[in-house]
Amino acid sequence: MLIRFQKIRNWYSAISQIRVLLCFLWRLQSTLFFSNW
Repeated sequence: MLIRFQKIRNWYSAISQIRVLLCFLWRLQSTLFFSNW
């Protein structure tokens, strides 16, 4: 049970990190796109 919970927590942290990275990349892309106009 505890190992399972740890695995879920690791997955959750990984997913949140990926979401933050995607958000950062999206912002960077939009700023570059709008600056090129």
